[in-house]
Amino acid sequence: MVTTSPLAHELACSLQAALFHSLTPTGWHRASSCPYATAWALLAAEITQEAQTSDLRARCQRYLLEQQQPDGSWGRELHEQLIMTPHAYVALQLAYRHSAGEVRRALRQALLRARSFLRTVAAALYPRLPPEVLRCFRPLCWLAEHRGERHWVEPLPELLPLPRPVQLPEPDQMCWQLAGLADLFPQLWQAGDAGEIEAVEARQLINGSWWSVTDLTAMALLTLELGAGRPLARRQGWRYLQEAQNSDGGLPQFYDSELFVTAYVGFTYAALVRPLGARFPEELRRLEPWLRTCQQVEGLWSFTPAFPGGDLDDTAWVVIWLLEGGGALADDPAVKRALAALLKHQLPEGSFPSWAGLAGDPDVTAHVLHALSCAGYEGVAVQRALNYLLSSQQPDGAWRATWHRSPLYGTAQVLHALTRRPRDPAVDVALRRGAAYLLKQLQEQTAGGTGHLEGIGLSLWGLAALTGGPDDLLPCSRTQFDQAILQGLAALHQLVRAGSPQIPASPALWIAQFSYTAQPLQLAAAAALTAALAHLR
Repeated sequence: MVTTSPLAHELACSLQAALFHSLTPTGWHRASSCPYATAWALLAAEITQEAQTSDLRARCQRYLLEQQQPDGSWGRELHEQLIMTPHAYVALQLAYRHSAGEVRRALRQALLRARSFLRTVAAALYPRLPPEVLRCFRPLCWLAEHRGERHWVEPLPELLPLPRPVQLPEPDQMCWQLAGLADLFPQLWQAGDAGEIEAVEARQLINGSWWSVTDLTAMALLTLELGAGRPLARRQGWRYLQEAQNSDGGLPQFYDSELFVTAYVGFTYAALVRPLGARFPEELRRLEPWLRTCQQVEGLWSFTPAFPGGDLDDTAWVVIWLLEGGGALADDPAVKRALAALLKHQLPEGSFPSWAGLAGDPDVTAHVLHALSCAGYEGVAVQRALNYLLSSQQPDGAWRATWHRSPLYGTAQVLHALTRRPRDPAVDVALRRGAAYLLKQLQEQTAGGTGHLEGIGLSLWGLAALTGGPDDLLPCSRTQFDQAILQGLAALHQLVRAGSPQIPASPALWIAQFSYTAQPLQLAAAAALTAALAHLR
């Protein structure tokens, strides 16, 4: 790979400046706003009419008005539109009742457009949704019917599956483990007793949230409001939602995510230390003491220190950061505790999940394998993870991740993990196929002008794993490989317009319940790669 390109130096200066200008002593904090989460915050605030929420309500209204699509929906993907639009519609209906003047007129127009979408496009599709998707509408339907406005949510009430008997999840549970709350919260709103309300209060985290999820926090606050919960718990919950609100008025679904975003950025830089001889940024080195204080007792790290359930992605990223970027040794106590905790979560087929209780993922497995390799760990677990990755490669050479829309992400993660392993014929074949996939995608993005910052950055970053290796691992000649990299850098240069403070936004490619992003997530791969190529210190 060409490592002396002036283009790389120019790009690195712009991308590094854009990336690090928002860094704080505790990392990067903000993720993009979500209409669904914002709608729930507005729903709860409009129903409770707490005095402290007036600014929250006004800013949520403004965000939802600004984010409505021309067809009247909210969201970009169809599944997002089908879920987000009814929630935003009911939230704005409630806001409309307390509005006046220009705001009232704007809300009326938004409601008319949303109703048109729901009556035409969405109504025909709701009967075709699977029961587990329809279940998420139960809290909304209960609130609409409770207020005598069932027509706001038609035809959803007739389509809901029967509620399931569920227990209140523990504070450290996440993702699919929280799905039962869609059945549980309406039951608590209708007939929650004092003991059940106390159990909800006991799940409140130190940051004032429930599960560090904004929409679930809004539902929990409604539970406390309708069940006469403690005023202190309610005040802390509202304070959390106010702190979570972004400058655009919307709320991210997860807040805070400082460890997740920061660990990912550090990982993208640390992964290039060995293959490209890159130097780890001093700005990130200074965060290491904070990182270490965030490790949980059992050895894992979580997406935010306030959430008690550790996840494997963040933990693997931090381990790679400490070993490759921070100079820690394999016998470092924090590293040893983390590796021991990671190994406990390997599944029978060799994969690793994001959280305990979930299915395994190629990208998470790649990160854990990468971390184990950096630590020099060898054992049955390593071979099992390797076998899983080899068997999960797709016919086109890609690996598809659960938590990211683009196969570029999963493929790039696996390439970095596999290149840390000793040479093996099966691994070599997988590497060539994966690199061929990334190279083809890079060429299509650069030739067709369809590329965006995160996609091109991930392609280049993933291919960087093969740079220092033998030529026989490349899917083409070294000359062709280098030429493709230069074309990728040129495409990035056109997007970034080096020297400009304006960095173009990329699509929201990360997925939780809905797609989301943050500028550091979009910039990290491209910034780390160009910095390494330009030998920036």
